[in-house]
Amino acid sequence: MKFKKLALAAAVAALPATGFSMEAMEDSALSGVTGQDGIVVDISANIDADVVIHDRGGFTGYANDGAIVMDGFSIDDGAGGNASIRLDIDAGDSAVTGTAPILQVAVSMPTGVTINTGTIKVANSERDDGTPDWGWDAATEESIIDPISIALGAGTSLNIQLGNELQSVGGTNTNMIALSSTITGGLKLGDASDATNNLAIVDAATAGSNAGGGRLGASEILITDASSTNLTANVGIDVSSSGLVVDMSGSSPMDIKMSDVILGDAAGNYLGDVAILGLDMSSSTVTISGK
Repeated sequence: MKFKKLALAAAVAALPATGFSMEAMEDSALSGVTGQDGIVVDISANIDADVVIHDRGGFTGYANDGAIVMDGFSIDDGAGGNASIRLDIDAGDSAVTGTAPILQVAVSMPTGVTINTGTIKVANSERDDGTPDWGWDAATEESIIDPISIALGAGTSLNIQLGNELQSVGGTNTNMIALSSTITGGLKLGDASDATNNLAIVDAATAGSNAGGGRLGASEILITDASSTNLTANVGIDVSSSGLVVDMSGSSPMDIKMSDVILGDAAGNYLGDVAILGLDMSSSTVTISGK
């Protein structure tokens, strides 16, 4: 199934959603303020949507269409208010008669952004119905992952270059997208202080000796630099003929701290707290593609 496309598709699907305002400054105004041309777009975003990924092929034995659903996906400031996102857009070349033009989009989050996945479900897709539709059959849905919040601290930024890209976050390759920023307080998934906002994978089996809807998860997962309270993100992202390529060569060792790891139900089947310290992924590359 194409579950691996979920995060990318969620971000794309959220763009046209209602609930945000945009303010742009044209070249003439911007050049007078900063001394250089370009465009600035300020987005005040409070986005709510359901995101549905339709797998049109299924897999052996289950070849009919299925749906992966993010029910209640949202983006805000973490407190239900509007998140602030700024785009600085410029185009340039290396010389007056140069042949290597670049479009650059610098994305910054001055006040921090929280992405809420909503409940992640699997369901029957309506794309192969007698009258095809774009939704899912709610009567068949099974919740497989509880809602997760992903908090990006104030000052998080990334830089996108299209055309003859020059930037590189590590190694010898140039990168279309450079995520090079310090995330204050680290990257946090879930919230240990909020029982409705924990990370858990649900076993939705309703038959057999292991039925009962147990969970594998944690109340909170915090990712920081090794022996630090912040996370230095230094990741390059490209689109190759093979798919979306995530280059980790510029990353530093990380600590991953999981609070209240649970194996079973919520009645007390806690393993305790688990830490992975000094995780080094600088020799790793991740490729995400369809099949």
